[in-house]
Amino acid sequence: MFHFLHGLINISRIIFVLLLLAVASLSYYLYSIYGKPSQPGSISVNRPNPEIPAGLIKAPTPYLLLPQGKQEYLIRSNPTKGDVVGKKIIADPLDAPKNSPQTISIVLEHIISIVSVAIEISMDTTTKTYPLSLTSGTQTNGTWSGSWTVADSHNQTYSAKFIITDQNKRQTILDFPIK
Repeated sequence: MFHFLHGLINISRIIFVLLLLAVASLSYYLYSIYGKPSQPGSISVNRPNPEIPAGLIKAPTPYLLLPQGKQEYLIRSNPTKGDVVGKKIIADPLDAPKNSPQTISIVLEHIISIVSVAIEISMDTTTKTYPLSLTSGTQTNGTWSGSWTVADSHNQTYSAKFIITDQNKRQTILDFPIK
């Protein structure tokens, strides 16, 4: 019996030594990849190479990159009877730079006439409201559009909401979070 226990102790020692070697090897490997911290107790950070290969552009990270050009978004909702129903939003272009033209349209349906639609756009430093006009269809089922020159950058903040007023002066807000 003692011989059996002695054998287990030897095997345990061998496994312990192998584990120590594995931990030491892994530590050396990680040290060689990440290097030594600049101060005791601090974490080192590897900085990316600032040089960009030819033909590529630097992404404005950590900001969200928006698709270029005209974008169409179908709206799915579960309205109660009598609510305004948004069907589609069209932004041309969605990612319009500062001082460039932009057109946004929304297709709306309602059981009573819609008398006005406006869009409130919030960007990095400003919030502006633009009126939309009925460009096709009817006041109960039509497309409302507006065009303007983009007044601000939208690197961090970019959202919109549609303010819809019906003939009973009831307002409905449809949010359009972009970024």
